[in-house]
Amino acid sequence: MATRWLDRVRGSVGRVFSGGITALRAQAEGEFRAAFIALLEEVTTRGVAATGDLGPGIFALVLPPPDALRAPVEDEPHRAIDDALNRLTQRRGNVASVTWSALREAAPAFSPDYRRWGARFSSLLESDVGIIFFVDPSAIAREIARAASRFRLRADYDPEESCVLVSDGVYERALALDSAVAEALWTMRGPVVVAAERVTRLPAEFLEYDEMAEALLRRFPGLTLTPQDGAWQASVGPVSGRVSYRELVRQQRRAELDPDALLTRTRLSDLFDDGSCVHRKIKAPSFISAYPDTLYRSWGGCIEALARDGQDGTRYIRRFDDDPRGRYAHLSLMATMARSLHHFTGHMFRAEVGSRQAICIAGAQAVSLAAEPALVSGVLEAVGSPRHRVRLCSTFEHGLIIADHDLVEEAIEVLGASLRLLAVDLLEDAGDALRLELSMELDDHSSGCCELREVPGTYFELRERADQAERSGPPGRNAYFRGLCFEILGLPERALEHFTRALRYDRDDGELNLLLGRTLNDTGEFDRATAFLERAVRALPEDADASNSLGVAYQSMGASQEALRAFERAAALSPEDPTILVNLGRAYFDTDRLESARDMLTRALERAPALFEAHASLAMLHFRNGDRDDALEHARVALAERPEDETMRELVALLVSDPGEPS
Repeated sequence: MATRWLDRVRGSVGRVFSGGITALRAQAEGEFRAAFIALLEEVTTRGVAATGDLGPGIFALVLPPPDALRAPVEDEPHRAIDDALNRLTQRRGNVASVTWSALREAAPAFSPDYRRWGARFSSLLESDVGIIFFVDPSAIAREIARAASRFRLRADYDPEESCVLVSDGVYERALALDSAVAEALWTMRGPVVVAAERVTRLPAEFLEYDEMAEALLRRFPGLTLTPQDGAWQASVGPVSGRVSYRELVRQQRRAELDPDALLTRTRLSDLFDDGSCVHRKIKAPSFISAYPDTLYRSWGGCIEALARDGQDGTRYIRRFDDDPRGRYAHLSLMATMARSLHHFTGHMFRAEVGSRQAICIAGAQAVSLAAEPALVSGVLEAVGSPRHRVRLCSTFEHGLIIADHDLVEEAIEVLGASLRLLAVDLLEDAGDALRLELSMELDDHSSGCCELREVPGTYFELRERADQAERSGPPGRNAYFRGLCFEILGLPERALEHFTRALRYDRDDGELNLLLGRTLNDTGEFDRATAFLERAVRALPEDADASNSLGVAYQSMGASQEALRAFERAAALSPEDPTILVNLGRAYFDTDRLESARDMLTRALERAPALFEAHASLAMLHFRNGDRDDALEHARVALAERPEDETMRELVALLVSDPGEPS
């Protein structure tokens, strides 16, 4: 490999550059931090917005909190925004942005954080101050390349992956620009310092890869290793695969073992990187009867099986008679290291019994969240209910109750029954029966990505009425209530199935036609929806929702005049509904009745001043009319409501940078 070459390079570089690099870093760090603190001082002392360059590739816009604004004119923050956007348009290449609030929420584990370097401004940085950093990724990449050249390393910028590939000719390391920027801003040391420090560590890291390769050759006789695309292509006999040398060294560091000791715990197949992640799965003991060759351990009254979750689904990891000792511990370590990649999607409802609370979660393999305290903390953080000690309960695989530790048993049983109903509706099966009961201490660390849809109590009321209708109701009534349940759960395809069945018993029922048509709108089948919605409008001439839904179907099909008539009818029936007024305003816009469109959208804003759709539509209308100031005002408000909206971002940038007339 390249061991001697790396040793030689490390020694010479250390002798030649050590003192100079340290001095340059200190100077760059001081200048970057001083530039940002100067902006904070200006905002604090003058109460005005401020912009300024912080260093290579980064400049900042700082807006004071609303209650601290002391500008002589109200438009001062707007002018600062305009100035920042003007500067953006003058720069070549792509410019990204990151807000201080997003950084603060992410709280990256870099040191020192703002409580140390910005102690004097802590209250400001923890307030509603608006800070946006504008970043030129190519400038950050150039700093990394400049630092790499000092160590005779090659650096190639990959803008699509937003990273710089640094190589010694044998191994390569991808340095993510997002991470470098986050560290530069969170520690306020700047990209020059962060780039230099990250590159400085690479020669030693490349040497670790070389040492790991030698250990692999000792562990698996006959193995061939070929560095390729940031990994080894490994093969021995008919067995071959890709091994990530970076991931393997990361496992070694985490396990605190030398390379040989680490590899004695693994099979070669355990090292292959196929894009999947190892996760722990909590299963019923009966699972092993069906899958006796699964790698597992006993876990209370259940078992903990190890599986790989990838694009092809879940694959349970097999055990073999010749497994090395410690294999389970090694794969369990991999699961712990991968928990930040854990992604759980499901539904939840809250329950209160006196002063005690519970979060009830339904979703595929929900009970497996209990295997990791950090994942449980992540769930509680996602629902805004952090705690330090909880009780975890379940009787089936697809449900988990996270409760206050002293919630009474009777309440747990009632919640478990409701949770089972929800899981069956969502997944058509609650999963295997099991019994989980434990108390868990949680720390402040949370992990994973959790997306939960909250289920209102109305769902359970309708579910009960559906069961009653199935026992004694008229034909189709059960399907009607079940369709409403699935509509609440956000499952339009399932709702469609039940509304269709209910309508067979009464094709002229206005409400059923409305429900079916509205659901077809939700699934994008607008041409099918129109027939049912037209029937609903005839049966329910006083129902504004029916006319509005019909207008949505027509508008989505490009039938502008028909949509306009439907929205006008809906607005006449419900003149105070801002959503209907916005739809009517858009219909007027589509048919070139711009004054009428402006009147409707203005009326919508009078009833809902922060409504994004109204501000966005007015911005486009004023832009079309040539009223650039009004267009900019509404586009700004719309962008404040939805900062991720690309159309509004592009419109604001265009209006600020081009003072001419719209084309």
